[in-house]
Amino acid sequence: MIIDRIDNASCYYGCHPKIKAVLEYIASHKEELKAAPVGPQALSESLEGVKMKIVEFQTVEGTRKWESHIEHAFIYYMLEGKERMGYSDISRMGGAVKTEGKDQIVYHEGNGDRILVPEDHFIVIYPQDAHMSKLADGVSEYARKCSFKLSEW
Repeated sequence: MIIDRIDNASCYYGCHPKIKAVLEYIASHKEELKAAPVGPQALSESLEGVKMKIVEFQTVEGTRKWESHIEHAFIYYMLEGKERMGYSDISRMGGAVKTEGKDQIVYHEGNGDRILVPEDHFIVIYPQDAHMSKLADGVSEYARKCSFKLSEW
């Protein structure tokens, strides 16, 4: 997992070509992303193998399910508000239950850390990262983020 301000994105360009492409896209389209409607968004051909959607939600007080994704990495960019993101390496989790279908989500049991993801920050979630998204930082509040799903990881 990586978390940082989008202004520092260039520090992570060497991690993977798709991470570089998405972070460059975010950095050069921040205002367009903030104005984009909720739902799936079209991307240029230079971002082949990447799907993007804008998500609005109320953060959740308490907990949700721990999950990981076998074949996909994700990059979230916080457009408005903030959320806490649960994190743990899957090797520290138990009770893994894999779903069927194209996304193959694995649900886990266990504990982990709660990391604050404030506005104008991005977070990279790798397949080995168990995560719990949309958590409140105290009380429930409105948040809006951009979600990038990186296929063929």
